[in-house]
Amino acid sequence: MDVQFENRYVSSSQILIEYIYKVVLGRIQLILSLFIAAIIIAVIIVVLYSDRTTPVGLIVWCVLIVVWMWIGAPLLCLWRMKSQARRMHNWKQPESVLYFGERIAIEEGTITMKFEYSQITRTHDLRRSYVLMIGKIGIILSKEGFAKGSLDDFRRFISEKIEK
Repeated sequence: MDVQFENRYVSSSQILIEYIYKVVLGRIQLILSLFIAAIIIAVIIVVLYSDRTTPVGLIVWCVLIVVWMWIGAPLLCLWRMKSQARRMHNWKQPESVLYFGERIAIEEGTITMKFEYSQITRTHDLRRSYVLMIGKIGIILSKEGFAKGSLDDFRRFISEKIEK
């Protein structure tokens, strides 16, 4: 296989947290948080303009749910991703090597996967990483991990491949 781009990196918590917040939980988390925030505001307005005592329990539960959504759920997702990766790689953290030529080839420890460019449904350009989505699966590339080629050239390359 004629390799045009090669990306190498060891997965870090920063890359995974960014992926979790922006890709995995992104829209759902934002919509639910706004909905719960609207409930909290409505409860506060009702309490301020009524003679009733403050339903502190309801407000506390709503705040706890928002905190869970923004801190607890992403941390749980990170823990699950890392523990699954450790089990798959015999408790080691291997380097991820991605090759881009005729098709996409990924090597991570003893695991090898190949994908066609036609399988890519969308991309996410994040701060530390670039993500290629194949359905609900994300192929994560480190922006600083290009051993062959550059990020800017890769962006052009992948957008041409996706358009075909």
